[in-house]
Amino acid sequence: MERMRIEKILVPIDFSLTSENALKAAIHIAEQHKAKLYLLHIIEPGILMFAQDGSLIFDITSDSIDKEHEHRLEKLYDRFKSKGYWEVESVVKHGEVTPLIVQTAEEIEADLLVMGSHGTETSLDDLLGTNAYSVVKRAKCPVLTIPTHYHWEGIHKVLFPIRSVLGALDKYPITEALLSPSDNPEWLLVGLNDHEKADDKAKVEEFVGQFTQFLTSQNKQFKLSNYEGENLAGKVLEMSNTEGVNLIVMTTSTTTSFAKYLAGSYSQQVVNHSRIPVLSVSPDISIKIKESEATPEEILENLGYGYPFSGTVL
Repeated sequence: MERMRIEKILVPIDFSLTSENALKAAIHIAEQHKAKLYLLHIIEPGILMFAQDGSLIFDITSDSIDKEHEHRLEKLYDRFKSKGYWEVESVVKHGEVTPLIVQTAEEIEADLLVMGSHGTETSLDDLLGTNAYSVVKRAKCPVLTIPTHYHWEGIHKVLFPIRSVLGALDKYPITEALLSPSDNPEWLLVGLNDHEKADDKAKVEEFVGQFTQFLTSQNKQFKLSNYEGENLAGKVLEMSNTEGVNLIVMTTSTTTSFAKYLAGSYSQQVVNHSRIPVLSVSPDISIKIKESEATPEEILENLGYGYPFSGTVL
């Protein structure tokens, strides 16, 4: 299977610790892929404007605000350029945070969106951490959320939950792309079954069987477990804390009949409360999983990774 390339990475910046920590992770990934970084700063309407020294700016015309924030982005740019990394473009926009992040990702055709999240902590000093899940829910490209105090040092163990959702394995190609050449992680697979949806168990077993066969053919290390219960997100978060995991990979959207439950409960809990990075992938539900006689390689080669389903996520 041809390895997916990441060529454009969008990083929303609000100059908080949360967003700058996410930026550090994005730089590692960008250097690995020789990708271009886009730094996006959004100025919300009606906010107080402070200079970098902490003083209040009373001239709050559009031009003065733009110049101040462009200056701060340029300083970030200069820091990277001094280290030999110069593939960076900065953008300042005015409006609501979530819609503009999603819109910008589409405009530049981003392959990956990297942004900060609060994890188990709360903070009032930045906007992006509180908007992480809103972006994940709406983005058409994979979104990597990085908790405020997590230091990105590569991927050594991947938690790969598998649920009964269309496109359950679509998240593999982008996950593989995030790995550096020196990474040879263990894949921790967990089949998740909602105890109220007994009919889904066979589909989960089918997906698990396809994926374990594929990993075996690729000589990947993996460990398999199964969980049946009501709190699927809680189980994923528990495993991420006890198993030494570096990355959780999850499918964020599915058929409309499951959308409210999965988007509002499972995905939201994982993104908002994970202490480690979460890669959220929204699959294209127009892609049909091949019949069981197809090889795992054929199934995985034909899976897309960056397009949302055509229904409505509530």
